[in-house]
Amino acid sequence: MQMKTLHTKDTFALVYHKKEYFLFEDPIDVIDYSLAKFSRKEIEDVLSKIKLFDLNNENIIIQTNYELGEFLVSNSESDDKLFTIYKFRIVKKISLPKEIHAIERPSLSLDSDLYKKMFLETRNALLRGDSYQLNLTHVFTCDFKDRDKLIANFISRTRYHSHYSHVLNNASSNETLLSNSPECLFEIKDRKLVTRPIKGTKSSHELEDLKSSKKDRVELNIITDLLRNDLSAIGENFSQVEKERGYFNVPGLVQQYSEVSVELDESVNMYQVLMALFPGGSITGAPKRRVMSLIKQIEQSPRGHYTGSTIFLTKEFSKASINIRTALLINETLRYGAGGGITLLSEEDEELNELYSKVSSYFDAFF
Repeated sequence: MQMKTLHTKDTFALVYHKKEYFLFEDPIDVIDYSLAKFSRKEIEDVLSKIKLFDLNNENIIIQTNYELGEFLVSNSESDDKLFTIYKFRIVKKISLPKEIHAIERPSLSLDSDLYKKMFLETRNALLRGDSYQLNLTHVFTCDFKDRDKLIANFISRTRYHSHYSHVLNNASSNETLLSNSPECLFEIKDRKLVTRPIKGTKSSHELEDLKSSKKDRVELNIITDLLRNDLSAIGENFSQVEKERGYFNVPGLVQQYSEVSVELDESVNMYQVLMALFPGGSITGAPKRRVMSLIKQIEQSPRGHYTGSTIFLTKEFSKASINIRTALLINETLRYGAGGGITLLSEEDEELNELYSKVSSYFDAFF
């Protein structure tokens, strides 16, 4: 089925799944959840009522902000938006148009002095023994006017789309999420939940350097062990490490990942899964609770959409991304985040270069 032209005046989602595209349209409900609007119990209850194996033929998308993790892990009382639940009447497979527009690439500038200050604070925390791995991030903002053209370009560049690529447009709030995420928070296969944390990124010609990198191997081992413990908290049995180290390519980059799985009880609900897994260990660090407190002190500003997740629950598939390589357009403002894991083996200049490469990987693909 050929896709009709999509506009920001409509609420819709376009999702890439196993080399096919699915359009979510005709929304029934779109509800934002925050402590400014709902009590803690109401928020916990609405997530508990969403069953992973009994969807009642509903098509549900949950777009979570990173701050939901602070709510779940540290009982934060912030009024920041935590998540939005979308329910759609229609999900259908479609083919995409090849519509490319000439648009000006946004100019994103990094305050390198600020990053170096944050890096030093992170290193000092590691030296004190407060953490042994922390994912340090930076969110950029800039003005961007050609919103419909950017969405069309993003959709059309199919050869660049990553495993968890999606567009989520909320017409009522004038927000558009353009995610080219390669990272899996979880995926459901029969009764098995699988997660694939990414740790280790190099330029596409540096695969051998990545394979031989002690720093990246140690980072991946730390986060794999963290997630093995997280998954065991929700499964019927202990979790299993299915793959210790694997590699894949995204535009301009090669990345390293592991795979961990666990068998689930049929009664498991979304609140249980998010309590165990969210936010992802690869974009926080270890130990998670302490690291999240450090992140709040060091980064000083909310991450919002960046390193949150988008969760898709349909009869076709049930899966959730970690929203890295993801831009959010709010009216005419573009927000984009990038970061990387810091350990005592990390070098400031290397981490700064990795951050630049991740920014370039996203924007090179769509401009």
